[in-house]
Amino acid sequence: MNTLNFDGIPFPVSVKDIPKFEKQNPNISVNVISPDPENHGFSIDYLSAERHRQHHVNLLLLHDPDSDMKHYTFIKHFWVIEQIMMVQPMYVTAA
Repeated sequence: MNTLNFDGIPFPVSVKDIPKFEKQNPNISVNVISPDPENHGFSIDYLSAERHRQHHVNLLLLHDPDSDMKHYTFIKHFWVIEQIMMVQPMYVTAA
């Protein structure tokens, strides 16, 4: 598989469209977390039920409240986020 199927998915891709993306790309699963400044931690915006797939992607969704711009960033090593949470008292909440 060399291409991703984004048919019928508008850009910028919203979190609510990720299940459709996963359905159209059956080898890929996606998780999305975002900073939760109120609780000094992270919020789980989308947790894939398809974690058994060949390719798995963890994304950090950043949001600038001043401009209302959002941007996904790839989390290469999720354990780094886990380590940050262990060093600093943070909380993970479900969105």
